[in-house]
Amino acid sequence: MRRLVASDLLPERAGQPVKAVVHVSLAELRAMEDGSLLEAEWATGVRARWAARLAGRRRGPGPPPATRP
Repeated sequence: MRRLVASDLLPERAGQPVKAVVHVSLAELRAMEDGSLLEAEWATGVRARWAARLAGRRRGPGPPPATRP
């Protein structure tokens, strides 16, 4: 996939570079050569999003905290 995108043979859209969105199942991800590294990165992202969601719920209703300029 990287070589295909890097080959610069894919058509651009309105002058913008090509963007590829690839869906990979967890089973396929784990079977890949660097699967454990990719799986760890994915899990870290999921944990971060989950922690952010929990932190947002704990703050409760009301205005956001004041920020310094």
